[in-house]
Amino acid sequence: MITKFHIKDMTCGHCGQKIRESLRSNSSVENVDIDLIKKLVTVSSTADKGELETMIKKIGYSPELVL
Repeated sequence: MITKFHIKDMTCGHCGQKIRESLRSNSSVENVDIDLIKKLVTVSSTADKGELETMIKKIGYSPELVL
């Protein structure tokens, strides 16, 4: 399943790397794509969308689910 989040407070490469590392710590996450210009994170995973959102929030960012 593909899940996309707009993360307005993801402002640099370090932010993207921190988010990628957090999401990849979940064994059900297959791939994480970061687009800093669009502030978009695309996750390929079998994890619940809410679980992924919580993981991003725990490291201090404000994800918004893209429908």
